[in-house]
Amino acid sequence: MKSAAHLLAAALLLTSCTDIGEVTQFAESSQKIGDSFADMAAEAEQGCLRANKFVTKQNPVTPLNCDWYVKVNPSLVAVSHVLFTYIASLGQLASSDTSQVGGALDNVSDNLKKGDPNISDDSLTKASAASGLVKAIAEVWASGYRQRKVASIIKENNAAVGRVTDFLSEYAADQFRQTLSHEKEYEAIYCLNSASPDREPVATALLDKMCVRDGAQLDKKLEAIKAYQKALHIIRTTHEKLAQEADKWDMKELSKDLGPSIRDLTKAASTVNKAF
Repeated sequence: MKSAAHLLAAALLLTSCTDIGEVTQFAESSQKIGDSFADMAAEAEQGCLRANKFVTKQNPVTPLNCDWYVKVNPSLVAVSHVLFTYIASLGQLASSDTSQVGGALDNVSDNLKKGDPNISDDSLTKASAASGLVKAIAEVWASGYRQRKVASIIKENNAAVGRVTDFLSEYAADQFRQTLSHEKEYEAIYCLNSASPDREPVATALLDKMCVRDGAQLDKKLEAIKAYQKALHIIRTTHEKLAQEADKWDMKELSKDLGPSIRDLTKAASTVNKAF
């Protein structure tokens, strides 16, 4: 009799847990995007430094403020890490220890404001929404991945996911885009000003080769940033769909609905990872 009771309890536990196959695939595809963020941020900082090397007397363009990256990048990386750790937790891919994740967000709003006095209140509000996701990560683990509880957590945190993805796309990634666009522009002006029929032919050929190569690499990076922003939009809308259907999850329907998003995320991740 006792054995039968144990079997019944185990059966109830198993049936109450989420069949998270598609959610796990969504989390895995998202994680590939999240893993590239720190490299993207670091490359944008290097792009800023490279751009300023083209500021000369012959090329008097406005120097870029590369200190922005030194002061702001740590907060951007922290916000990104929390978002993608939360998404990973939905697919049972994240650690249950949230101490390091949450600690990195201490005073994130103040740190962003100090690093960028011109940051808008709207951007600060969106960045601060990441703090709520730290609690959600712990709640997902505590839920034992029971479908009803996980669905409820997704529903409760959908607004925060929307705010954080907007922040990373509209504030962080757009700043990266602007910096690399400036680098491309500054180098193109430098190359144009340096071109002269009086230059030694070999030196001219080497300069032309460098300019073409660098321009192509920057185009690749700029396309990758667009792919990253598109991926954030997919993550937001996919999470929103999970939230909207939280009370009536149907794994067959989710499989059909999430399939295209997972494929698009995988494609975007490939574009981003090849560039950064």
